[in-house]
Amino acid sequence: MKRILPGFIFLVLASGILQAQVVLQSTMAPLPGSKLSFQEFDDPASFTFVRQGENLTWDFTGMSSHAIEPVIYVDPATTAYPTAYPTANLAVNMEEGIGYIENNASQELLLGVVGDPGSGVQPMPFYPAMPLFDFPYTYGSSMNTTSQVRVRMDGASFGIPATDSIKYHMTLTTIRNVVGWGTLNLPDGIYDGTLLEKAETIQVDSAWMKVVFLGWILAPGYPVTTYDSSYRWLTDEMLHPYAEVGFGEGGYIESVTYFKGLNVSAGAAVTDNDIFLQPNPANDYVVIGCSGQTPINKIDILASDGHLCESLDVPSGTERPMVNVRRLSAGIYVMVIHTTAGEKIVKRLVKR
Repeated sequence: MKRILPGFIFLVLASGILQAQVVLQSTMAPLPGSKLSFQEFDDPASFTFVRQGENLTWDFTGMSSHAIEPVIYVDPATTAYPTAYPTANLAVNMEEGIGYIENNASQELLLGVVGDPGSGVQPMPFYPAMPLFDFPYTYGSSMNTTSQVRVRMDGASFGIPATDSIKYHMTLTTIRNVVGWGTLNLPDGIYDGTLLEKAETIQVDSAWMKVVFLGWILAPGYPVTTYDSSYRWLTDEMLHPYAEVGFGEGGYIESVTYFKGLNVSAGAAVTDNDIFLQPNPANDYVVIGCSGQTPINKIDILASDGHLCESLDVPSGTERPMVNVRRLSAGIYVMVIHTTAGEKIVKRLVKR
């Protein structure tokens, strides 16, 4: 139960660009069906980075890595518990369970999760709902929140078979500060204006067991307090960290992960790596190439705030569509490339 929830806490980040650094807004939440792929360093302890300041550069390239479990955003209505969190408009499906999110113009909230604490799959709401972000969120912003999950289970499920019933409370306090901004270099691209957030989590696990004649008493070994700390890099791409460094209890680097690619589709006909843009950054035209066999039939170009700038139909038989981007202002755009198989591939386009 201890590890089922913290992974959901920092999953949503939105953005637009103001001067040099990113300003996070609610409009860049991942679309339902978004599959985010990540890599993890094989030797995280060898990674070094500047942890505070302005106009910095962080380089995640040239390191040996391996793929890890993807993160998938879904429509809450398509989950097994669509009515558990009626105000949720986004859910995130991870290995440990499903987190339910409410995204509105002023705030991002984690309402709760559905997972198995040891006594079967069930909804586990936060009391109160945990604020993920107050918008706008940018360099110098900070958040300090406390929320609690409460679960009732039998003693056998908790590992104390001698007692009939257990009350388990997990209290999470998160302290987050945006302490830097600069350029993030990843193997798939360069992200200017990226924010660096330092996050600390204090988790207090408490448990009580019901004893005849005595009522509820504190379970042996409780409460238990654990501390986690990490740094996260937030880009202008979407509401999700693009890189993260996690620290162990001794203060050493325990894990380093970075964003590999995005696929918005229920199918698997084309992967993000099959599509490439040339040139990128671009001044006048962009040629879209596809190393796969599935033809492209439509191209949408969106501004960083989600506004649709261009929507182009691609004539049948066109192998390498060429897109005129002269009318676009300088900046960063999202290009959504549609294939005849119903696939949607999202690429980052920089217009000079």
